[in-house]
Amino acid sequence: MDLELARQVLAIKALARRNQTRRNRIRLVGLLLGTALGAVWFLVAPLSSSKPGSEFAIAAVGGFFLTDILIQLCASTLFPKRARCPCCGHDWEIREGRVMALEMPTWDKCPGCGLMMSDLSLFLILKRSES
Repeated sequence: MDLELARQVLAIKALARRNQTRRNRIRLVGLLLGTALGAVWFLVAPLSSSKPGSEFAIAAVGGFFLTDILIQLCASTLFPKRARCPCCGHDWEIREGRVMALEMPTWDKCPGCGLMMSDLSLFLILKRSES
């Protein structure tokens, strides 16, 4: 693997991590806004449910799921650049909640074309080129 390709792979993996961080921040904002809405709901109608505090849980989960839907609907706007293999175009976006072996950070090679992409290998290539 040449030096320029190694740099591209590192940059694309960094993009995948940034996109994942952005998704997680959006979900956190939804969770916090839902919780705030639950607090308002509790203050406005404190006896509206049989269990005290269930308003918080309902609103927080609702806010989380609404932001998840927002992420899916506005993906092209929120994530204009997608992490894709520079050789074959395979999607390198980080997915959560699936089998660990399917998550991009655990891959040694691209599932699409076999391009080497482990952090240690790329680091060694860059280190070797510096010396």
